[in-house]
Amino acid sequence: MKYLIFTIIIVSLACSTAKQTTAPIVFQPQKPIVSESNLVPFTRELYNKMKESKKINIGLVQFYISNTIVLNQGIVKDEISVGTAGELKTEIKKTDKIIEILAFTPGVIESVDTEGMMIRFEKGDKKTLRFINNKYSPSFFSLSGNNWSNGTAFVDYANTSYLASCGDCNTLSNVKLLIKKVQFETIEKEVHQVEGMKSREGIN
Repeated sequence: MKYLIFTIIIVSLACSTAKQTTAPIVFQPQKPIVSESNLVPFTRELYNKMKESKKINIGLVQFYISNTIVLNQGIVKDEISVGTAGELKTEIKKTDKIIEILAFTPGVIESVDTEGMMIRFEKGDKKTLRFINNKYSPSFFSLSGNNWSNGTAFVDYANTSYLASCGDCNTLSNVKLLIKKVQFETIEKEVHQVEGMKSREGIN
């Protein structure tokens, strides 16, 4: 009696999925957009003075960032195809979508809330970052994020979640808002020239 022997091969197929990585990228420092000359940290004290002054529109103030911000959205995709010999091929594609905001890049206020403000560095829907001034950053306006770990945090930018890191410092918490401050000194003089008195004029 003859027996037919079939070899059954069970292959586990993984559906195409997208996963967000959590490892910060290595940033290569570049030339800053503007000089850091005359740039000072934007503090709560300065903010309060602007609010008290009726002559200043805070929306007209030019802001800058102290350090480079690197936004990284890591995507991993598993793609499946059939080869020329009928074999099943699985290809893993890794893509890093990276946005760099260099140190001293200028930005403007989008909106203000009780703890901080949204700053825009480029045009586009929801392309803003939040800088806060609260108990964790009592003096300065520092970059806000979620799920902090090893100096990095997740931020929302253009309706997408990115892993944010500091490109030229150890931790993202060091990134803060700056403004250009120019100090002028005004001196006013009141001069009274004395003509003198003659002996017979008397004293009035």
